[in-house]
Amino acid sequence: MKKFISLILVILMIFVSVPVYADDLVASPYYLHIRLMGHAFDINTQTGATIVDANMTIKSGSYCTIAAEVQHKENNDWVLDVTYRANGSPDAYIDQDLYLERGYIYKCVFTFTVYDEYDFIIEQKIFSSQEIDYT
Repeated sequence: MKKFISLILVILMIFVSVPVYADDLVASPYYLHIRLMGHAFDINTQTGATIVDANMTIKSGSYCTIAAEVQHKENNDWVLDVTYRANGSPDAYIDQDLYLERGYIYKCVFTFTVYDEYDFIIEQKIFSSQEIDYT
């Protein structure tokens, strides 16, 4: 009798269960003041031509800023090469091309910031690009 009840419970669980997919478990970031943001950092390893792009649009807040810091690795420390900055309301963007010196590993750190009318930071997100070996 116990086996029969267990079998019925297993069958019930199979028919009543709701399938869960991996896509359902992915949590997307929720930003209070940022509508959208994007960033790109790429080096053409044949020529050294480098692209630094970033853009941002805010939902609310007084204005926004973007900082893009191109860095290279030297003796296991990151050394700043150049910083690009942009600000605006409700949009800001950076679109820079430069040439980098061969012999280093590079990355770019992007900082997206939203300020209120009193110049206080009300939201900030920081992203680091992939490291690109240009040795």
